[in-house]
Amino acid sequence: GYYPKWQFPDVTRCGAEFLARFDPVYFLKPMQVKGRVGWILRVHGEPWQLFAQERERAVLLQTFDSRPSYDEARDCLLRAGSASAASTAGPG
Repeated sequence: GYYPKWQFPDVTRCGAEFLARFDPVYFLKPMQVKGRVGWILRVHGEPWQLFAQERERAVLLQTFDSRPSYDEARDCLLRAGSASAASTAGPG
């Protein structure tokens, strides 16, 4: 049944603690930072992966042993964006 948080705080806490014990089987979170599009992906049993969307494909930027923070992922995505922009600009 439904147990309102305000009326049954112990039941809510117990449920939250129980669910916190589970490890997600599949995790996919899209990101968009200053025009760069990417995803944080994890399949159970594999490392966390950060992908960037290029014109026609997704490129694996980095793998992580634990879930990267937003700041880590953002910085990696921006570094990859500036590197790819420099390589496609050609000689000036």
